[in-house]
Amino acid sequence: MIARNPGGLIESHLIQNLNEPCVLKDVSWIKPMKFIGIWWGMHTGRYTWFAGPKHGATTARAKQYIDFAKKHHLGGVLAEGWNKGWETWAAGLVHKQDFSTAYPDFDLKAVVDYAKANQIEFISHHETGGNIPEYEKQMDSAFALCHKLGIHYLKTGYAGTIIPKGYHHHGQYMVRHFQRVVELAAKYQIMLDVHESIKPTGIDRTFPNLMSQEAGRGNEWNATYKASPANHAATLPFGRFLAGPFDYTPGIFHIIHTPEMNKRLYCTLTNQLAMYVVFYSPMMMVSDMIENYENKPAFRFIEEVPCVWDETHVVDAVIGDYVSIARRSGDKWFVGSLCDENNYLIKIPLSFLDIGKPYLATIYCDSITTDWEKNPEAVEIETYQITSTDTIYAALSKAGGHCISIRPKYANESSVYPTIKTYNLSSTAKMNVFKKLKTYGDNHISHLAVRKPVKLLTMYSNTYPASGNNALTDGIRGMLNYSMGNWQGYEGADMDATIDLQQTTSIHKITAGFLSDPGSWIFLPKQVEFYVSTDGKKFTFLDKQTLPTAKPSDLNTIAIKDVAYAFNPMKVRYIRVKVTAIINCPEWHSGKGNKAWLFSDEIIVE
Repeated sequence: MIARNPGGLIESHLIQNLNEPCVLKDVSWIKPMKFIGIWWGMHTGRYTWFAGPKHGATTARAKQYIDFAKKHHLGGVLAEGWNKGWETWAAGLVHKQDFSTAYPDFDLKAVVDYAKANQIEFISHHETGGNIPEYEKQMDSAFALCHKLGIHYLKTGYAGTIIPKGYHHHGQYMVRHFQRVVELAAKYQIMLDVHESIKPTGIDRTFPNLMSQEAGRGNEWNATYKASPANHAATLPFGRFLAGPFDYTPGIFHIIHTPEMNKRLYCTLTNQLAMYVVFYSPMMMVSDMIENYENKPAFRFIEEVPCVWDETHVVDAVIGDYVSIARRSGDKWFVGSLCDENNYLIKIPLSFLDIGKPYLATIYCDSITTDWEKNPEAVEIETYQITSTDTIYAALSKAGGHCISIRPKYANESSVYPTIKTYNLSSTAKMNVFKKLKTYGDNHISHLAVRKPVKLLTMYSNTYPASGNNALTDGIRGMLNYSMGNWQGYEGADMDATIDLQQTTSIHKITAGFLSDPGSWIFLPKQVEFYVSTDGKKFTFLDKQTLPTAKPSDLNTIAIKDVAYAFNPMKVRYIRVKVTAIINCPEWHSGKGNKAWLFSDEIIVE
């Protein structure tokens, strides 16, 4: 694809238009919608997909979600984990589900009937776990059941290694499988949202029942997996989204969602809100748990924003930095802007509006107190009167966002609203505050060993090299979000590092930093020893510290542990830190016997 500017790529329909026209004779049953679902609670560990005391998809909870959807004008409710078979995955067996039989605590027909009575669509879910022969064996009967019950929406999933062995998600075997699923779904009048799929190729023009796909790093990584860095959302519109609709699953309102485990999103609430305009998906999920939306005024934007559009204009964009998009549906316009770890003042000319007509713009923006690190959910909401000659100054906090809902001001409306000049003045003031906030990912520190050479007796893994040979003295601390790449990983190996300060220096403290994330097979060391030397040959032992290796109370807790030793000042040139790792995952761990990881970020010398 070629365009004169980055925005031109987003506005293009080239890939879709290179496909054959629609082959379905009747498309009246194909309808876009926003939906909520029993989903995020499983990813954050509050519920389980399989039946048991924490089972997420129960009849009672499904009805709660249906009531919420009706109250807030959402079209559908998804329930993952409603059907039997999830226990095979939980037990580490070959994944085999029954796509036509519900768990005892989920009455499928009762839930579907309740949804219909409330004008809500029920979205079923088929997670194959990669077991393609099993799914193809059941596919026709499972789709027929959906048709019989009046279920027209289905989310499919392919998490896990593909069976038969030797095939993979993006090979010809799976291309043919996905095509069979799309065609069979069309036969039974079922619209699809496909996860762990091949990337889109524009065949949704030919088979418009293929509503949305994943095929990218979505929001679920911000739950129990490696959280996405702040620039991810500002990059996606110019990469994955160019291929077609992406079910990114936006709309998480509880940003620091599991503080007791140090798990969170690295953005503000307005950043998540802006995704409903910046990201495109005809099946658009409202992804948080319903309790996190209650009594939140910002949810009004999600209620109002459509998920399909008549017109799109990219206002301004720098790939990976920020993007601002205006989209029209009927006589209403919506503008969404989001950014990376920095703050930006984006000017939004309203020349796309009809000349001479008055409009009302409701703005959802970062407040002057919004801070991705400490106060990410602060949102300011106000309505202003505007015309096509105005320009809105959108102040985006670091990792922040900005949303505008615009509608015509009707002749019979007498209310007086402030002009946009008032808002623009406040935006300028906000920028002065936003600049002073901590920048996500900027963990630079200063100490005596920064940029000093390191000699390693055991080499790090190329999978997690951090900045390479001198990563332990690069002056960058690791973050809880280790996908930022600042942790150096040792797989099934100890760490033994000697730093040359290059001259005799008086020091009084040595600190070594480590990451603990047992759920990801990353363990704290068993033992850390500190040594010093003046000549690099004869080392003096200073201290040995032993760390607990017992099973933690929760394997999903992520934490940083600094092991330090302070002493009376002494003059040395060389520092040696010898680390004894947990070589293999222990007996109590699901990966027992497999190689374990040791993650270290920096050896700080003071």
